[in-house]
Amino acid sequence: MKIQRIELTGRELDRLVGDLRSIPPSPPEQCLTDEQFVAYTLGKLGDEQTEQLDAHIAACPTCAQSLEHALQQLESQQKRVVAEKERALGLTSIFSAIFRDAVASWNEFRLQPLPLAAAGEGDRLLWEWKSPVGDHQAHMVLDPNGDLTFRFVTTDARMVGCRVRLRVSNRWLASRVEAVSQTEFGAKIVVQKPESPQDLSHFSLDFAA
Repeated sequence: MKIQRIELTGRELDRLVGDLRSIPPSPPEQCLTDEQFVAYTLGKLGDEQTEQLDAHIAACPTCAQSLEHALQQLESQQKRVVAEKERALGLTSIFSAIFRDAVASWNEFRLQPLPLAAAGEGDRLLWEWKSPVGDHQAHMVLDPNGDLTFRFVTTDARMVGCRVRLRVSNRWLASRVEAVSQTEFGAKIVVQKPESPQDLSHFSLDFAA
């Protein structure tokens, strides 16, 4: 086969050399693994390893496309996490607002001079609160074994997962709202008799995410 020689000017030769240098080389080594993609995307690799993968991705269309897809997935996941946090904060505000009057009612009740020892034994309703239309309720019962049981009930399904906290002296007990039936959702906190202080003023309620 006869080779045809092409005459180039100095400027054309410089342009050709520049074009050739801009063409990525053949991909070095093998394509990235899933673990490498994750570490690379999250910036968990060292400088030397990052440079090696940069060189490979620049020369490998397959890995470049996979990296773009991974970055899109990461961005989408981060948006979902932010949206979920915002949703949780919003529901917590609603939950706290719903039971704000319950907390006020409890704070008024617990300051009354009613030592638990004077309440007697048996299944007795000691404190109860209801919203104006009865769709949200809270109460405390003295069980026959001497335990104290706090129950919180709502008909609002959005409240599932919200948390109720009860401080007993210097420690916190917590419970999350879950489905009780198809139309009721609630949480329960039990304070066992040996752990219960002698005075209700040592109890306080809190509603959180």
